[in-house]
Order: sequence, then C-alpha cells, then structure tokens
Amino acid sequence: MKSSLRLIITTVVLTMVLMLCAITTCACIDGSKGLEYEVNSDGETCTITGLGTYSSKDLVIPSKIGDYEVTAIADYAFQKTDIETFSGGENITKIGIGAFQDCQQLKTAIIPARVKTIEQDCFRDCSELRRLTLPPNLIEIGESAFGACVRITEINIPNTVKTIGATAFCGCVSLKSIIIPNGVMRIDAGAFAGCVSLTNINFPASVRSVGEGFVSYNNLTTINVDTNSPVLSSIDGNLYGDFSRVFISYACAKPDSSFDIPKTVVRIGTWSFAGCLNLKTILIPKSINSIGAGIFCFSPNIETIYYDGTLEDWHRIDKDDNWNAGTESIFTIICTDGTIAMDGTVTYN
Repeated sequence: MKSSLRLIITTVVLTMVLMLCAITTCACIDGSKGLEYEVNSDGETCTITGLGTYSSKDLVIPSKIGDYEVTAIADYAFQKTDIETFSGGENITKIGIGAFQDCQQLKTAIIPARVKTIEQDCFRDCSELRRLTLPPNLIEIGESAFGACVRITEINIPNTVKTIGATAFCGCVSLKSIIIPNGVMRIDAGAFAGCVSLTNINFPASVRSVGEGFVSYNNLTTINVDTNSPVLSSIDGNLYGDFSRVFISYACAKPDSSFDIPKTVVRIGTWSFAGCLNLKTILIPKSINSIGAGIFCFSPNIETIYYDGTLEDWHRIDKDDNWNAGTESIFTIICTDGTIAMDGTVTYN
C-alpha cells in the first residue's frame, strides 16, 4: 500500500515538474500578432523572443498576450530583422542584450517607460536609427548600447541615469549634442569615442569617474567640468581626473601645435591624445610614472616628445606595452641627457 502511494506521489510530482518546464521553456506564437513569446516562471508574465509570423515593419509590443503581461524582450530577440519602428510594451521592464542589434532599417525607437537599463549592444549598429526616446526613469546605459548608430544627432539623457557604459555611443559620428545631466556618476572608457561631430562636452559635479579614452578621435575644442566637481577638472579645455593627477583627454580639435602636460600629472591615460591632428610637440614632465595604451593613436603629425628627465628616468616609467601603438608619426623623444629615435636607437648628449 505504501509503495503504491509512493508511486502515485512520485508520478504526480514528475507530472507537475514537466508541466512547469513546458510552461517556462516552450516558444509560443501570439495568435493575433504573430510574435514569439515564452511564459515566465511565475506563470503570469511572458517574454517576447522573436518576430515569429509578425509581418509589419512597425513593431508595436502589446501590453498583454492572452492572459500574460508582456514584461520583457529576450536577448537578441529582433537582431538583424528589418523592422523600421519600435514602440509599445507599457509593462516591459527589461530589454535583453543585443535585442535590436544590427537592425539596419530601424529608424525610430521609443523605449518603454519602465525600462531602467539599456543592456549591452541593445541597439548597436542600427545604422538608420534617427529618433530615440529614452525612458524617464532610466538608470544605466550599457556597454556599446548605441555604438555605431551613425544617424543619431542628439541624445536627451534622463537625469535619473547614473552610469554610461564603455563605448556606449562610440562611433555615433552624427551626434552633435549631448547633455550629461547632474546625477550621472560614472562614464566608462570610450563612451563617446569617435563622436566626430561633438565640438564640446560638459561634465556636471556629480560625475565621480571617467574612463580613459572616453572621447578620443573627435573634434572637441573644449571639455568643461563643473567647478564643484570633487574629482575632475578642466584646465585650458582639457580633462583631468584624480584631483589633476591623471591626464584623461586632450580636446583634439584645438589648433595648438604644442602642449605641456602639467607637473601635477602622474599618469597619462589611454588614448589621451588620440586623433589630435594639429599637435607636433608635447612636453612630458618628470612627475609622470605611468603611461596608458595608444596615447598618440591616429595623431600622425607628432614629431617631438620632450621629457623633463634623464634617459634612465624615462625607462623607469611604467608604460603599457602598446603605449605608442597606432601612430603613423615618426617622433623623437628628447631627454635631458640624450635622445631616443622611433626605432629605439639611443644617442647620448
């Protein structure tokens, strides 16, 4: 009797497990719209996983499919599809990684109001994206979220945003205006690299951390920092971090042919002079003890580096293995007691 009861209980439990698995993993098609979706583990909400038989190029996400609230869009759900607009989804709180990546026909995207994070690569390589509406309570813009969106001319970042991820807007070559609202605390490396239409950028006092190379290869003439910033500073339109101890970025479009790095600086950051076409000479003070990667990348006209120290001092500096990579220039390093040619040949005074 006990063994029969045990068998019945085991069968019931297995049946329930299988039913649950079927609910949480099966791909279903919305009968009215044709969108693919999966029911979430709560049995009450669902995630859009793809277009399915949806035929319109104007993608409008419904608030519900049947009895299920639509609360998410899966990773890569619409990647490389030919949709032209995206809107709707008033119950959506999450849009997955690369969900709209490489949608070459997408022109307009209105991101649902309840979304708080734009995930990594979410709209990357959407080369026709022109009109973009970010949600009002957004907190984070992820890595490469809008990378290479070459048609976007302006971005209105909500004042709720705290983090702008690495290469978030990298390669947005038409971006002419960007306002970083007071409240943003972190901007990661390469966030605006290659945004060649930007001519100036302003940092509010709230920003505590800026990744090296965040605005390299651009046409900036001025980088401004709120004077109340406790960490960042702007000196002659160039950006410094860590209480002026780190040189983060030179405003590449400055007309000057020479530049003296201040003696307060102990590190020259990655890509800090990348894309500077006018610079020919740079003075590096003896205070420098660290140099990042590719500091002169795509700066073809640099001829001379003056170093305010001896050859031995120069060799003691902790340099990235690729510190001078990516430059087409042939420059000489002149120290107080000798010179170093581009090929490494040393000549003593």
